[in-house]
Amino acid sequence: MTTTYRCEAETLDGFLAQLVRYVASGHYFYVTGRIPDRKDPEQVDRKLIKLYGLGKPKWERARRRLGDQAGIHYLRHERFFVLIATHGRHGFFADHEKNLCDIRRTALKVRGYSVRYTMSEVDKRWKVFVRLDKETYRSVRAHLIGI
Repeated sequence: MTTTYRCEAETLDGFLAQLVRYVASGHYFYVTGRIPDRKDPEQVDRKLIKLYGLGKPKWERARRRLGDQAGIHYLRHERFFVLIATHGRHGFFADHEKNLCDIRRTALKVRGYSVRYTMSEVDKRWKVFVRLDKETYRSVRAHLIGI
């Protein structure tokens, strides 16, 4: 039995909000990519959902977590996508071992934003930070100084 797996974010704000939820719940390992113009995004969605078994019911995902299996999610905005996983065993890690990043060490950059998970110096606890990436910040700053 499979359930409908909602992976497409219609807005960048929605994409970032869902990404923050995933990171805050322990999904630290990720790979990003862009779907080529010649390919249909919905077809790629179906392929990845099937490949990684993402369309499973909630109870089956919970059972896999108890068995030391990694939780994995797929999220897409327009043609940009991210596959993000928790600790555990999953074929995802073998498939992407060369490109795998840890969001606690390498910020995820998307459309001028940088998302990272780090210790807050103010609150002394781990938090998800969403900020303008360095290039965007510098161009906005230069523009504002020039006004």
